Amino acid sequence: MGHNVVITNDGNNISELINNNHFDIIFLNYTMPGKNGLDVLKEIKLLNENVMVVMITGKSPDEIRDDVIAEGAYSFINKPFTINQIQNTVARILGSEV
Repeated sequence: MGHNVVITNDGNNISELINNNHFDIIFLNYTMPGKNGLDVLKEIKLLNENVMVVMITGKSPDEIRDDVIAEGAYSFINKPFTINQIQNTVARILGSEV
């Protein structure tokens, strides 16, 4: 789709990534090695409150919805997900149609 993508395996280097790159959207796993997704979300929002964060999770939406939205996530996507869900979310955030 022509997007530039940066991948990391854990949240421990999020400060470096945010400070050295421009991100329109961050897809963030709720459960990952190192810091958990909610802590990383809080850190992202402190570093750049304008970046849109979409939380990806295998947990029930009822378990995380209030926490992730309260901490500034744009939305969340449940696992398993499809590439169409990702594309539609990107299009919605960037204001374009897929």
